[in-house]
Amino acid sequence: MIPIKKIHLFLDKFFGEIQNYTEKDYGKRFDGIENMANESILQEMKGAGSEVETASHNIEFENKLTGLTVYQDREKPLHFFIKMELEYHTKTFENKSYFLAEVTLQKQKEDYFMTNYTALGSIQQTTEA
Repeated sequence: MIPIKKIHLFLDKFFGEIQNYTEKDYGKRFDGIENMANESILQEMKGAGSEVETASHNIEFENKLTGLTVYQDREKPLHFFIKMELEYHTKTFENKSYFLAEVTLQKQKEDYFMTNYTALGSIQQTTEA
């Protein structure tokens, strides 16, 4: 039996570390999660960051993971579809988005390790603040 609650906690911690950031800690958001996913997955996610966010620390911004829903594949017990709800804002605009991803985990001792990650798409709603 797959402990879905433990898997949800693992995924919430992993995506929470990556998606909860401000301009002050944007560059450090991958620190400490190297043992949670393949290096290629982490590099892909690091490459997805905006050049504006990494280049300019004069702009105040905040990103929050406000919801995470995990759907388990019945045919493949360690294969999941993830829906993330994200809120991003600066002084001039707010963005609410829903991001979909597909992940595969592998059991490692008492925890899990992400072996596959595929971004499936997002839906965004932007408003001026």
